Amino acid sequence: MGEIFQSGENKATVDNVDKLLIHALDRNSRRSNSEIAKEIRVKKNLVGYRIKKMVDDEIILGFYSVVDTTALGFEGYRVYLKWQYISPEKEKEIMDFFINADSTWWVGSIEGEWDAGVLLWVKNAYKFREFWLGLMEKYQKHILKYLVCVYTKVYDFSYAFVLPKEKLEKKAVEVGFGNKIEITGTQEKILKVISGNARMPTVEISAKLWLTPMIVKHNLKKLLKLQVIKGFRVRLNMDKLGYTYYKINFWLKDRSRYKEIMSYAHAHPNIIYVNETIGYADFEAELLAERHSKFREILEEMSTIFGNTIKEKNYFVYKKIHKIKYY
Repeated sequence: MGEIFQSGENKATVDNVDKLLIHALDRNSRRSNSEIAKEIRVKKNLVGYRIKKMVDDEIILGFYSVVDTTALGFEGYRVYLKWQYISPEKEKEIMDFFINADSTWWVGSIEGEWDAGVLLWVKNAYKFREFWLGLMEKYQKHILKYLVCVYTKVYDFSYAFVLPKEKLEKKAVEVGFGNKIEITGTQEKILKVISGNARMPTVEISAKLWLTPMIVKHNLKKLLKLQVIKGFRVRLNMDKLGYTYYKINFWLKDRSRYKEIMSYAHAHPNIIYVNETIGYADFEAELLAERHSKFREILEEMSTIFGNTIKEKNYFVYKKIHKIKYY
């Protein structure tokens, strides 16, 4: 029985069946228990039991849809913030402000140069300005410094790190610069529901929206065909699995080896996101590591391979991810 664990009270034990199940859910969490059971060669009732157990044990925190919001006419912005004169209660209040905002799709607490990172989808710069002024009116005295940049593309990689190297299968989903697509009001309603719960059964979606299951099924297929929905993924509790979430940033001397760095990221099982932005680092990757020594090993390997093109680098740790909801 293989195990992934972290010492202390957060310790969680998962075996090889759990790992295969996590990987299958992460590649397409909307598949039925029967389909997943057939793929990983276990009984259907075992799949249902194991999923429920991992949800109950808070190893699985939920399921989300990867939506290419740029195809719907939205622009991406990212904000890093450093606090000052702040109590734990006030920090929670500000983080709740971000979590509850309709325009934010990703919110995380940081340990390092910054204290928080927030990603937003907005229709244009003027809508971002509205959000920004609202934030500053309420909380500017608690913000020591901030960094705002344009967020142009996300490479969203499957959690290949749960599998042994000989079974490594890594899937990449690309979000950003999609062709503008018009969707119907019904499709938008379905997107809003399924974005935060990708595994919600069709009959539940239909009941919630007062639609027939056939209409829901047809429109989901249409959204997938249009590439508005890029995939259905699982959200994991990395603390429970014993992994730390790192962000590395490279500033490059030139872009002559950028494609090589991207190929490295696509192949490495521990790298789960690559971000493209305007206004910060030239290459940004997010990765998971069981130990800090493992993270250092990955960072040093990248520095060795691509050292002749890296001008400067830094990293920080995401202590907690509070929100992932693409739409």
